[in-house]
Amino acid sequence: MCGYGIGANAQNLDAAYALINHYAQPKIQAFQARKFSYLVSNQDTLDVLPEEVVHAIGLEHPEQLQAAIPYVIPENYDRWQEVWSRVRAA
Repeated sequence: MCGYGIGANAQNLDAAYALINHYAQPKIQAFQARKFSYLVSNQDTLDVLPEEVVHAIGLEHPEQLQAAIPYVIPENYDRWQEVWSRVRAA
């Protein structure tokens, strides 16, 4: 699962937790892994994935996750900041 969080001012915490719990289920994460080659956060997902998918994505080596996080600042970083400022202001 990637990018899900609960904002400090969330008004419906029960629904927010329900959504996160839904996406954390092995069945849902297995679909994401098969369809999009997503890494999984629920270890039980490995029990429902075919072995070839586990190997194709590299799920048997979770330490690879560290290599999957880009630490390079994009060349147009100023543009990213400008757009993000507009999103936050909306």
